[in-house]
Amino acid sequence: TVQRVTNLDEFVNDKLNDVKPLGALSLTIQKFYRVNGKTTQLKGVVPDVVLPDSYQDMKIGEKEEEYALSWDEIAPARYTPWTQVLPKDKVRSASEKRVAANDQFQLIRQNAARIKRDSDKSLFPLSLDAYLKELKAQTLDAKKYEKIMKTATGLKIKVPNTDLALMKSDTAKKEISDRMIEDLSKDIYLEEAVLVLRDIRLISPSL
Repeated sequence: TVQRVTNLDEFVNDKLNDVKPLGALSLTIQKFYRVNGKTTQLKGVVPDVVLPDSYQDMKIGEKEEEYALSWDEIAPARYTPWTQVLPKDKVRSASEKRVAANDQFQLIRQNAARIKRDSDKSLFPLSLDAYLKELKAQTLDAKKYEKIMKTATGLKIKVPNTDLALMKSDTAKKEISDRMIEDLSKDIYLEEAVLVLRDIRLISPSL
């Protein structure tokens, strides 16, 4: 969606200067539409392969707001639809099996349940000792999730030759690139995306 930050002071006359600043509001004023005429509002682009996410159990995002713009569609643009049929069911099934056997993804699912549980909690001890004890237990519980995305995957990340030439004369760019490569090499989402593409090629070589 298109957001506009509106300064509330602009709508108040000078007689109320003593109550300024009033702050600002972020207003949704427009929606984006895909070539098929359907808006991405509220629904987004629905994925064929869904991976676990630490916030998957939380009600977050614009769609949860009371006054969110509604989903709709307009006349589609002129375009040629892609007629190739993807082996979605087979690819999805293969991905689900990998995810079920992946310790990192299972840890993410457990973390999602923990975040939801902590978010839903509404009762807290009034005793300082009891509160500190509970806080310590929560901190210890959260520590086991710190290793998410910290283990190297089987990905081999390479820098394009054009960028390598630039890095020879710019050490700052090389340092940034090295850090990025290190992070990407531990990205289990990127790894699974690559494996999904591999599955598509193996199942449907003509694509």
